Amino acid sequence: MMVGRSAERSRLVRLVADAKAGRSRSLVVRGEAGIGKTALLEYAAGVAGGMRVLRVAGIESEAEIPFAALQLMLARDAARFDTLPAPHAQALRAAFGTGPASGDRLMVGAATLTLLSELAGERPLLCLFDDVQWFDRSSVDALLFAVRRLHTDPVGAVFAVRDGERPFPASGIDDVRLPRLGARESAELLATVGPLPQPVADRVLVESGGNPLAIVELARSGTGALPSPVAPLAAVGRLEEHYRLRLRTLPSRTRQALLLVAADHGCELWSYLAAAERLGLRAGDLEPAEHAGLVRVTADAVEFRHPLIRAAAYQEAPLAWRLAAHRALADVLSDPRDADRRAWHAATAAGGIDDGVADELERAAERALARGAPAAASRALERAVRLSGDAAVQARRLVAAARAAYDAGLLDHADTLAAAVTAMTGPAPADTEADGPPAPAGAEAGGRPADGGRDSRKGRRRHGDGRGCGCGREWGDGRGRGVDSG
Repeated sequence: MMVGRSAERSRLVRLVADAKAGRSRSLVVRGEAGIGKTALLEYAAGVAGGMRVLRVAGIESEAEIPFAALQLMLARDAARFDTLPAPHAQALRAAFGTGPASGDRLMVGAATLTLLSELAGERPLLCLFDDVQWFDRSSVDALLFAVRRLHTDPVGAVFAVRDGERPFPASGIDDVRLPRLGARESAELLATVGPLPQPVADRVLVESGGNPLAIVELARSGTGALPSPVAPLAAVGRLEEHYRLRLRTLPSRTRQALLLVAADHGCELWSYLAAAERLGLRAGDLEPAEHAGLVRVTADAVEFRHPLIRAAAYQEAPLAWRLAAHRALADVLSDPRDADRRAWHAATAAGGIDDGVADELERAAERALARGAPAAASRALERAVRLSGDAAVQARRLVAAARAAYDAGLLDHADTLAAAVTAMTGPAPADTEADGPPAPAGAEAGGRPADGGRDSRKGRRRHGDGRGCGCGREWGDGRGRGVDSG
């Protein structure tokens, strides 16, 4: 299922219709990795009823082999070479390595033009070229020579090219650059992947930045526990592995610098430079990554050029590097406005019980509740529990986490936390619930939820036990209301 891209799809429909009518058309589709170029080629093939479709995908390992892409494209029609004029047949055989070299590189382009025209004379032809950045130069020259000269032949051609790799100059051919998806389209695509808890879905939408493949890959790996808000979601898949391989070619200090950027979402330049100094890194350590097109450095920030590069840079790094990066960032984020980020970096770097950091997280949770973000408060309190050394403090914070989860509409998770409190403290006396459960965190008098929802005493029904923590839940027909992103 393709989401969005209505203008581009309409353009491909017109291209196919014109080609069928004998008006040859060509188009170059450009965009970053994972932006949907291949999906558009699939769409073009799907609307090409009655046409013969020739497909070729570039192979990086064959990018320097002369005429490798042309051979893939025309291999099934090699027997037709004999029907072409002798110079053209000789040129194509030379390109395929089955005949002596012709010595005229333009002749291969002319021969390709003739063969495509012959094939289209039997049945309209649609040529779909994917990952053209990995086409060898000889094939590119021959194909561009041909498509620029197809005018009244029933031939359509679409070239899909990834930004940031090898250049593909195609002057004289229309091109379109695919932007990232907007918020509505991103949410629509995410919904096709499968149901996700709202906090996970919100993280996916933010971190993917509207890149379709990033949305899918982050969503498929986001079914487990959420990482801390300052660390990226994990990613799995072909593209993420591609970026891992590219990262491995960089110097060690550059990989460590990229990790530092990846460890802080929206990394400001000042915080990067200050934390890098604490790790013994220099400003110039990022230069190899800039030259490789992995990051861009502006006057205010260091930004990854693709959301999956951030995930790869973080996951590829050793644990000791990750802990050191978060510790350095926590040390430099001293402004009160950065208190929440500092708390989470300190928590992510903590290797065991740390009551000071747990206290910081509890204060972050209080600020989140004041902002009306109970999901964020619940996560902070959960993490604070694991860093707390006193059992009574752990229980108190776990109760608060359960209440905040309930306020956020995370009902199943609230049950899980309530059960954890019961396991920790044992069941409460039987008369604990005589007057009903205490109001959820942040609730007003009268039992009205803090989000301004309906009075929970109306039409309510009991769900869950929760007696060990005093946070048994009641709700009316507004179950699930008030979910926030945290």
